[in-house]
Amino acid sequence: MKKERIAVGISQTLAERIRNACYWTPGLTLTLFAERAFTAYVEQLENEHGGSFKSRAGELKKGPPLKS
Repeated sequence: MKKERIAVGISQTLAERIRNACYWTPGLTLTLFAERAFTAYVEQLENEHGGSFKSRAGELKKGPPLKS
């Protein structure tokens, strides 16, 4: 499977928690962690949406993140 690099900015605290989890979990890499986390969350969003999202008509908009 072809891989694509995606750069995201996350808090330093969360980054350290992720690194610690990968360090202490045998066989877990940052890439595997990210793929599992992204997959789980996008599946949750698709479930809430009622199915897969349509393909984008263009590139993502730049700007500040949504407040959670």
